Amino acid sequence: MLTLLSAVITAAANLLTAVFITLCMLLALRFILNFYADGTSNPGIVFVFRVTEVVLDPVRRKMGIEPRTVDLSLIVVFFGAIFFGTLMIDLLRKIAVHLAG
Repeated sequence: MLTLLSAVITAAANLLTAVFITLCMLLALRFILNFYADGTSNPGIVFVFRVTEVVLDPVRRKMGIEPRTVDLSLIVVFFGAIFFGTLMIDLLRKIAVHLAG
C-alpha cells in the first residue's frame, strides 16, 4: 500500500515539475515577446499573453500595480514559480522516498 502511495506521490511530483517548467517557459517567452512589435496579429503570441495574464493578474492586484508591458509582477511570478515549485517538488519526492522505505 505504501509503495502504491509512493508511486502516486512521485507521479504528482513529476506532473508538478512539468507544470512549473511550462509556466516558467511561458513567462520567459512573454518577456521576450513584449519587445516584438507585431505581436497582436500572431495567434501564438496572443495565446501566450492570455495564458500568462491569468497568472499575472492576481499578483498585480495584490501588489497594487497597473498592468504594463514588463512589470515587477512578471519577475515576481517567474522567480516565485521557480523557488516554490522547486521546494514543493523536492518535498513530494522526499515523502515518496520515505514511504517507499
